[in-house]
Amino acid sequence: MRFFLQMGYGMLSMNRDLLTRYAAGADAGVIVWPRTTDPQQALSHAQDVHRLRGSVLFDSCFYAPRSEHARITSFPYWPSADAYDTTEFTAEAGRQFAEEAIRYQVETLRVTEILLPGSFVNTIDQQWLDTHRQFAEAGAKAERGGRRVFSTVAIGEDLIVHQQSFDRLINELTTFPVDGVYFLYRSPNGQYLTTNDVFLLNLLIGFLSLSLAGKEIIIGYANQQDLIFAAAGVGTIASGNFRNVRRFNPAIFEEQEAQDLSRKTWFYDGNSMSEFRTEQLDIAYHHLGMRGRFGPRSPEADVLLDAINPSQADWPERSSFMHFLQILREQWIGFAQVPRNRRAAAASAMVHLAAQQITGYRNSRFALGQRSAADALPIYADVLEQFQALETDRIAEL
Repeated sequence: MRFFLQMGYGMLSMNRDLLTRYAAGADAGVIVWPRTTDPQQALSHAQDVHRLRGSVLFDSCFYAPRSEHARITSFPYWPSADAYDTTEFTAEAGRQFAEEAIRYQVETLRVTEILLPGSFVNTIDQQWLDTHRQFAEAGAKAERGGRRVFSTVAIGEDLIVHQQSFDRLINELTTFPVDGVYFLYRSPNGQYLTTNDVFLLNLLIGFLSLSLAGKEIIIGYANQQDLIFAAAGVGTIASGNFRNVRRFNPAIFEEQEAQDLSRKTWFYDGNSMSEFRTEQLDIAYHHLGMRGRFGPRSPEADVLLDAINPSQADWPERSSFMHFLQILREQWIGFAQVPRNRRAAAASAMVHLAAQQITGYRNSRFALGQRSAADALPIYADVLEQFQALETDRIAEL
């Protein structure tokens, strides 16, 4: 099991601090991106990660090929406008683009593993499949020094819930000449924690098929919802600080986002897979007798959870992000202690424990707020139960 840091705005020093804490190694690393870095910053940060002995990967952010995002298009591998056919690459231009993206990763950043470019799609067609197979073949032929190669698959909710189309995609991916898939999905209605059971079940079954075909899976832009995918053999997730790097949205690669000046600071309660504002903890402590019920703790969380008034504690946004990433990593890496074919049961147990925690909070009359997992947890539990019932024999093969 591996946990990578997904690059987000303002994460350069945070990545260094967390990698130092993790002692880096094979299960830790950073997925660098061009969206909030220029080429020199990307190179400098990759060098920092290498010095800390972490894995370096690079997300080329090709999700909107005609993007005019200034930073993304400033990188040397980005194709010129005249490289396009009508909507996709010509065969030669596509091959050259993939080669340039690979060369930049290998020769400039000296990445540990290669993430091939991939464009976002919400409905699949043969042209998209042909282009991405072409990228995969370029990766297989490239001078890569033994590095593993991952196809990037960025897809929307319509494709995932349409089982015939999604099955077609998964079947195609099992034949790509790559070591694995860097998988990004847009949730239905942009939900952070989705309650669409068909969507989640199809993902579980698709990931299981890829795992059994020998493809390593990296889920990018991940949050606590993605913990359930350990059940299907997923080995790596990547997450970051702000929600735009914890939930995939292809729109952010086309334009600059406006800064949210009204941001609040949140505490990730891994016990319930939920997030709460510090003001909610004040009420829980002073009026509901709930001190000691939130956690797990992290080095950042001690000052918050031990405070008389949590909302008055020295708990800046950076501490909130560091705590979230520390606890999510611990939850994910914890699956490494469980045999691969028993992780579906372990994921179910984790979800049931979180649901019990939510029940306890409700019984104490604690107001759960807008970032609670209360609505999603019963869906996760039902989907995992159905997944295990439908796929008993294949899960045993993991």
